[in-house]
Amino acid sequence: NNKKEFQPFMVSPSCKWENKLDNLIQRKKIDNDEKVAQLPDIYYFKGKKLLLKNGLSPDFHACSAFYTKNIIFTHSVCSIKPTKGVAFSPEIVEYLQTLVGLFNSNLFAYYVFNKGSSAGIERTRANFIDYFIFPTIISSDIAELAMQVQQKYEELKKRIVPDDKDNLESQIRDLKNKLEKKIIAEYRITDLEESLIDYTINISIPVLKREEGKSNTNIFNTLQMNIREDKNYLKQYANIFINH
Repeated sequence: NNKKEFQPFMVSPSCKWENKLDNLIQRKKIDNDEKVAQLPDIYYFKGKKLLLKNGLSPDFHACSAFYTKNIIFTHSVCSIKPTKGVAFSPEIVEYLQTLVGLFNSNLFAYYVFNKGSSAGIERTRANFIDYFIFPTIISSDIAELAMQVQQKYEELKKRIVPDDKDNLESQIRDLKNKLEKKIIAEYRITDLEESLIDYTINISIPVLKREEGKSNTNIFNTLQMNIREDKNYLKQYANIFINH
């Protein structure tokens, strides 16, 4: 249905591997022997892991989630786990869950917009190196809030009563706001620095994306001279220069 199956805080695989194989064969992407070109170490597809992808949302937010089930994915998704032989300690789980909150945050969007090696240059994406060099911390509060947001998305995906949607979306917004505030506090970000992040999210990124009319981040409207309000607006704007 063309819906993205991997979104911030949410992984929603739609088919099993055998169904995917049938689809690939029908599209002549692989031969009938069902062999694929390469299968990396299966370890990274099993069990607990942090998933993130290099594609960003239109507003430059990353896409990350903590996933515990077995799943396969393409090269555009990265799986982060402990080295083989290292057990999943509570500290490792907490760190990976903290990263979910950080990578999906305004702080990371600000970071990748200003420092990213690809975002805003080639396309709306981040190279995995942009994630790996992001300055991170470990925070039980950030980890807990991130998992609360993820849990609410799971509930939203499985909702039975349609009326629950508005309530769940409201809860998600509240939790996300708490998460953003906690990140600001944990990183000891000053009011001035927070203003720079806010300006990037609400002005700089929308200005950069202004050509994409379908983007939710577009803050520009086309002005029409046959519309009175638009014409008055243009007159007021021109008078600034005339008066000077």
